[in-house]
Amino acid sequence: MAARNINNMINICADGLIEVFSSNLTLSRDEIDQRIGAWVRTYTDDSAIGVMVLNTNYSVSYVESDVWDTAWRRKDGTPVSFDELDAIGHWSRYAVWAHDRGIDPFAIAMRHTREQGADVWFSVRMNDYHYLKYEPTSASLWRQHPEFRINDEATFDYSHPEVREYYKAYIVELCTRYDIKGIELDMLRGPLFFKDPITPEKTAILTDFLKEIRAAVDEVGRAKGTRFRISARTYPHPEAALAQGWDSVQWVADGSVDVLTLSNFFIPTSYEAPVGEWERLIAERGVERNRYAINVASDFCVFCVPWNDPDVRYIKSNTETLKGFAAYAFASGADGIYGFNLNHRDYVHHLDTGLDADFRQFSTRDAAEAGTRSHILTFDELLPAGGPAHLPIDLAAAQSVTLRLDTAGKPAVGGRYAVVIGTRDASARVSVAVNGVACAEGTPFSGPDHTEGLTNPPLVTELSEVARCVQRFELPDATVALDGVNEFVVTAREAARLMWFSVRVENPD
Repeated sequence: MAARNINNMINICADGLIEVFSSNLTLSRDEIDQRIGAWVRTYTDDSAIGVMVLNTNYSVSYVESDVWDTAWRRKDGTPVSFDELDAIGHWSRYAVWAHDRGIDPFAIAMRHTREQGADVWFSVRMNDYHYLKYEPTSASLWRQHPEFRINDEATFDYSHPEVREYYKAYIVELCTRYDIKGIELDMLRGPLFFKDPITPEKTAILTDFLKEIRAAVDEVGRAKGTRFRISARTYPHPEAALAQGWDSVQWVADGSVDVLTLSNFFIPTSYEAPVGEWERLIAERGVERNRYAINVASDFCVFCVPWNDPDVRYIKSNTETLKGFAAYAFASGADGIYGFNLNHRDYVHHLDTGLDADFRQFSTRDAAEAGTRSHILTFDELLPAGGPAHLPIDLAAAQSVTLRLDTAGKPAVGGRYAVVIGTRDASARVSVAVNGVACAEGTPFSGPDHTEGLTNPPLVTELSEVARCVQRFELPDATVALDGVNEFVVTAREAARLMWFSVRVENPD
């Protein structure tokens, strides 16, 4: 078995855990136990995954709580029934079904995780916005105190001390009540904590609040003879985090968090999170690198153009794309990788997000850089103005654009280095040079005609479904490729709109 890396983490949302067994309510207690155990092993068997981070809450709690509403009981003691939730078709009914039968899926998952030699953390969504329109699945505090809301469609305004105490009480309860090694503060579910405008005073409120959480959790730890680690999931770019009122650099400087997880709000996976920039900013506040960890987070899909582009297609993450993500993360200095929404589950989600990936192949740097991996020029709406070029890009005939992408370690001797480009028009053709060396063009292949209007972009698995024309270009001499950032000059032979750009690094077996 690979050595566990305590900074390699997998976040499992509450519905992802519940729905491991919810497709078949005829299962016995033992069968549910066996199914959850097999599911845990899809992440942990012979991989270096060190922590299963189990998300315990949306607006209500999905583990037993005395300080919050739970899926099966309001805080005032009023029960919530399976039939009540079934009437609105909500997945929480399966949590109630299990609770009514004395089955605790979290306890089962925790036991199997420990048996595999990995740690268990809980993730607290610090301002979750899901399911507020349904009375049984929204918090009593939110319903009874509209003055605490940012607005009627969003969650809490942390300017109110009652809100902050509400979350702190839940975190303290989780650490007191459950045998866990750490707590994640998921700031990205959801990312709004204050009414506009975001001011330095509001930023200070959050900074001080995280200090309070650290102190409260440390007090519980001393009573239990342990020290809980605390992480925070924050935006990949420091300036984007600060714009939300999150001085995540100061959180580390204060010792409020031990781990920063760099992550987008939702999708796509970020292939170029600036780990070095975070290290520099934290060092400027006098913190040595060995005092904290940085993780980089993946998600269940990638794309190269804006999420609302009419031609966008989400391409499902797989072993090859996650190897590219992990290779970059480790090469850039990250201490671990983090998976969000990478759910092995046997039901059909509305985006069919069930994952087929082998975590053994990308949970260490050596494994990630072995074999074949793909690096993707991810669309990043958080990039600061004046940053590097991103897609889509319209080129006139004979016009060129220079792109840069960090592809981690260069190919081994005998390896191959290929560029894959997708264009909007089936007849468009481009040429590519890597670090000044022209690439040989392979046979282009065509994808479907993307003419339908899309309100929910489909999740696809093949590049031919992403662009109307896909071309592969290969360096005749793979040694031209560099470790780290490479430069790509793309020239249009006729007018073309670039929709996809990735690099495939193929190492010999």
